[in-house]
Amino acid sequence: MKIAYAKAFGKKHSDQSGICSSSVSSYKEDGSAALAVSDADTAYEKGAECAAFLSQWSVSYLRESALKDQDFDEEDFKDRLIMALNENGFTKSNSAADLMFIAVKKDRYVSGHMGSGAIMAGSEGGIGVFAFPDSSEGTAGYCLPSDKDDMHMTFEKGVLKKCSCFMFASGAISRMFYDKDSHAAAAACVKLMQWAIDYPENTLAGILQENADEILSAYSKGDFSLALFYYD
Repeated sequence: MKIAYAKAFGKKHSDQSGICSSSVSSYKEDGSAALAVSDADTAYEKGAECAAFLSQWSVSYLRESALKDQDFDEEDFKDRLIMALNENGFTKSNSAADLMFIAVKKDRYVSGHMGSGAIMAGSEGGIGVFAFPDSSEGTAGYCLPSDKDDMHMTFEKGVLKKCSCFMFASGAISRMFYDKDSHAAAAACVKLMQWAIDYPENTLAGILQENADEILSAYSKGDFSLALFYYD
């Protein structure tokens, strides 16, 4: 298994300083792994802080549930996330962020998606869009649920195929990796998957960061992340 990612400032973050409003957290050990990506709406006072909290909290939760012997419980995830947001002072008035994640144990996976990001998935059988951005959640698809009934999050569970690759694109760059009209994954996804196959994690992370800084950042007003999870 390989996990690699890059974060970058968008054009609105022209001074290239301060806290990136896109956050990625990950974990990998003994045949288990988790990756979470969260992107914040910087119009909110605690947006960037909330994105960092969401990615870190999600990986921590997944380590204690999906990556242990117990089954992943969608309702428990939502209940405990709402409680954690409330306990840490994140509300609809001060925060807005989206969330995407995947957790893998051996060949089993569970994933979640909420908000403006996109997830593409590939295997030896081809590449397609796994989760489309949801722009119904207010500005650019960002949201912060106040209760679990307000959490429009989709979950998937399944068995991984050989050479499975999940590609996470947050915020504005998500539209660069699929065709909105045909709903097909963009050609760039083929290149991303080939990089995941060919390169070790450290090299892969460097390639992603270089492309994020030098190419993708020119097309995104807001901060963003690009992350890869590869299962061989």
